[in-house]
Amino acid sequence: MSTGAGEKPLDDVRRFLEDDEADLPGPDSPLGEIAVSRGYVTDAQLEECLEEQKRLDPHVLLGELLLRHKYITGEQLLRALAAQKKPEPAPQLPEGVKIGKYSLVREIGRGGMGVVYEAEDPDLRRRVALKVLKDDASDPTAAERLKREAAIAAQLRHPNIIAVHEVGTTKPRSGPPLPFIAMEFIEGRTLAALLEEKKTDRKTLLRILEEVSRAVAYAHREGVIHRDLKPANVLIDRSGRCFLGDFGIARAASFQTRLTEARFIVGTPEYMSPEQAEDRTDAIGPPTDIHALGVMLYEILTGQRPYRAESPVALLRKIATDEPVAPSRLVATLETDLEVICLKALEKEGDRRYPSAEAFADDLERFRVGKSISVRPAGPITRIWRRILRRKKAASIIGASAAALLLLILALGTWGRRERDEALRQLKERMEMSLRATLALRRAGDLARMKSFARESLDACAAAMIRYPNLAEPHALQGRMHRALMDDAAAMAQQELALEIDPRCDRARYERLVLRARLLRRREDELTDRAWRGLGQKLLHDPAARIRPEEVSVPTPEQLARTDPDAATLRRLQEEDLR
Repeated sequence: MSTGAGEKPLDDVRRFLEDDEADLPGPDSPLGEIAVSRGYVTDAQLEECLEEQKRLDPHVLLGELLLRHKYITGEQLLRALAAQKKPEPAPQLPEGVKIGKYSLVREIGRGGMGVVYEAEDPDLRRRVALKVLKDDASDPTAAERLKREAAIAAQLRHPNIIAVHEVGTTKPRSGPPLPFIAMEFIEGRTLAALLEEKKTDRKTLLRILEEVSRAVAYAHREGVIHRDLKPANVLIDRSGRCFLGDFGIARAASFQTRLTEARFIVGTPEYMSPEQAEDRTDAIGPPTDIHALGVMLYEILTGQRPYRAESPVALLRKIATDEPVAPSRLVATLETDLEVICLKALEKEGDRRYPSAEAFADDLERFRVGKSISVRPAGPITRIWRRILRRKKAASIIGASAAALLLLILALGTWGRRERDEALRQLKERMEMSLRATLALRRAGDLARMKSFARESLDACAAAMIRYPNLAEPHALQGRMHRALMDDAAAMAQQELALEIDPRCDRARYERLVLRARLLRRREDELTDRAWRGLGQKLLHDPAARIRPEEVSVPTPEQLARTDPDAATLRRLQEEDLR
């Protein structure tokens, strides 16, 4: 862990932890809740450390785990520990007092970082929303985050984005100055509230999402990525007009700070994109927000979010790897075009989603007015192939190879001769990847996963054999996989079948040569073992045998094989294969 100004190294902080947190182990400790509410760590990071705490020892200090993973700095930890000794206070700003020139009317909401008040601007005689930092202004990170939100939002002037009027600081009766943002006041409800009560018709909800999408498209053109789009950040006024707000974790090309460069996952887990879930910060861009719009559309169409799990960690894993359940499986009467729009926005790879939030909004508009949408549903082969491409590293090879084989089997059934030859070439390449993964699992001793994965590959080859009984390659490839699984009998049977179909199949001839060499070596080992056992029996049961230790010997494996019919046959067959 790197240290900076005012930050204590791990050993010093641990001494503090042992005094203040020893009686608060496990998930009952308020430390994690405070750290999340202040933006020090994410829900996913906290969940990961709590799970690790359960595995190791329930009395392992949560703060130490957060430090060990570098999810929190020593200074932040000390602040969180100090805060858990007393309830976290709201700003001491009773109604009727002023913040700058603004007179408070009432509190209208609060979040992890601040409290929002309805207030009156006496100069322009208008209502404003004031977002005031909690009594933690001594924490520069929280103050900087609030100012950063205001700076980004102030760049944006759009009829569907909440406008920022002013950024300032107020001095309460006691305590340090508190930063605040004066924003456009919207009297209405959030989209989240409308979705929860289930009373708003779908047509209205789709129109709201269309407007939000155009606001997002505008922000993208201005170089701003929201990164936390969700129904709770969309307000709808009494006239039905919607407003997008809360740019607290947005990223703007013109406003880069150490907060935007920090290496931690940002966003609300349920609405995260795969690149956010995998913490691929270099991949975050406009497609990230488009994915969140797709999640919101999914929720409008089905009444639920596309991914659900028991913990934030499991949820992130699902977002990164699993396909969402098709909306039409949850709502049988759903129009195909809406499902296509939704699944296009939810593609795992950003470059396969809509090219822009504007294009997403345009298709929603086309559906609304009864025109044809711009995209078509992906076919089964395309869906399998895309699943292959998003796998990563060794797991990618394991999960993708079987899917690739299935894809290529489908291709073999539909393409012509030239395309079939190309598909077979790809089949060989993918099988080689599959074999490397299988061997890696075998070396790692993970035999259960090895066999489970290999079964899919073997089944895919078997499907090719049925579809094309005159092709030798599927037999040869399946035989090679059997050899990797150390099932030499099954491997030899497949190579023999391949050579019956095509005696010139080089792959099968090579594999048979390797298998026969292995069989010969095993036979020689058996003969040697038998010779030693025979000698031992002779020494035990023949009292007349007078052999000194240095005289104990048996013929070499090669010598023994020359007089053994089975070994001789294997050697002869090997020589034939080499001709």
